[in-house]
Amino acid sequence: MQVEVNVQVVKEMARRLRAAQPAAELSIAQSLELAAKAFGHPNWDTLSGMLRREVVAKPRQWKLKKPQTLFIDVRSDTEFGAAPSWVKVEVDQSFVDEVLDMHHRCNELSLDHCARDFDEPVQWGGEDVEALNIQYPRLFADKYRWWLRAKPKHDTYHVESFAMRVEDFLSALKNEKGDERFAFFEDEIVFSAGEDVKALVNELVECGEL
Repeated sequence: MQVEVNVQVVKEMARRLRAAQPAAELSIAQSLELAAKAFGHPNWDTLSGMLRREVVAKPRQWKLKKPQTLFIDVRSDTEFGAAPSWVKVEVDQSFVDEVLDMHHRCNELSLDHCARDFDEPVQWGGEDVEALNIQYPRLFADKYRWWLRAKPKHDTYHVESFAMRVEDFLSALKNEKGDERFAFFEDEIVFSAGEDVKALVNELVECGEL
């Protein structure tokens, strides 16, 4: 039987060593050193560094059949901050790969989230969106979800797309219908985290996006 070795597997092995030898009163650091030597490495720093490099370089294989335009509803991160109604993102293979790489990195390295500047074209829509002058979009991902964040030019708060679970994102790209938060069109997908995606669809129809 083959077992994939990653940081979490080694940490679990170290925990079991401590539990199996309570009289030895092993510290966490000591048990990690022993686990590293059991895998043939001189110390924990060497093994963990190697595993983390492999994680970052590990490719994510998921093939997008065709590019899609994705509309997602948006909110402010403060109670009284104005926000666009929606954001429009062009989803191609490079975007999918980036989301999966960030998601994978968070899971393997136990990170709360990953983020990067988002240089691809993004369109924000809704009432007074021009006055808000949304700038500096960034792509975020955590162990389960991804989302976009940006800020109005002359304010300190942020606006965010509602977070989408990665598994739901991939299912939608495969056009697997059934989730009431999604609406599907020929080359467009609409996602609303609210109670009724139809309200967002109607708004997009009225403004000529659908």
